[in-house]
Amino acid sequence: MKKFMLFLFLLLLIGAAYMTGSHGTDPTQWFLPPTPTPTFTPTNTATAVFTPTATFTYTFTATATATMTYTPVPKKVAKKAPKKKAAPPPKKKAPPPPIVAPEMKPICTGPNLPSAVAKTGANNTFATAQDLSTLTGQGLQVKGTLTTVAHAADTAAADAYKVDPNLANSDLDVDVYTFSVSSPFLAVLDCYSHVQGRPNPLYQEENYHLEIYDANFQLVGSSNQNNPVESVEISGTGNKFYAVVYGVDGKDGGSYRLTLTLKEGQ
Repeated sequence: MKKFMLFLFLLLLIGAAYMTGSHGTDPTQWFLPPTPTPTFTPTNTATAVFTPTATFTYTFTATATATMTYTPVPKKVAKKAPKKKAAPPPKKKAPPPPIVAPEMKPICTGPNLPSAVAKTGANNTFATAQDLSTLTGQGLQVKGTLTTVAHAADTAAADAYKVDPNLANSDLDVDVYTFSVSSPFLAVLDCYSHVQGRPNPLYQEENYHLEIYDANFQLVGSSNQNNPVESVEISGTGNKFYAVVYGVDGKDGGSYRLTLTLKEGQ
């Protein structure tokens, strides 16, 4: 590196001597003082310089050739499934038992009394009432049937329905019973036909009314709530009473049971 720098320095020194001395061909004259330059008159000279510019355009075209090679895949030979033995024909199942509708059982809240009697005659008014005799400690009981009932539009109309036992009604079967009693008593109407048994809620197709009148044909008690059991309790005393039974909805020809008993302690 030092040699190169020394060579470069000498080269610069020689060049400087050349530029300041005579520029002859003789190197001995290079370091002499410069030769005086003759005086001349400068002349303006215009020189046109044309520099051509070359423009090169490179075009590159890429060509790709795709070659598809198909290699066949050997087919798999499916194994033959073993032959299945024919299944035996299914056994015929026994037909299901027929659906039996629940038995329509009447709702009876009390026992049958030995004094029970059946309805007799056309007892559809006060004047034609069936006499049950005197109510004693053994009680009175009657089993009757309503051949024809009214058909109310709805429950409210049925509960409001009322008959007049003073007049005969050819379109409605009304049963009137008379009895004598001098103590408070209880009248119970139950055991309707077409009534489904328990469990609750109870469903009944019959809607019967029970009314109690005194000897003056005045209504002293009634039960008309569309219940499977209608009951009326009479606290007052008298001599003769009337029990009136009729239907306001349900099926014609339904049966019932009317039980009359003295109140406990009487």
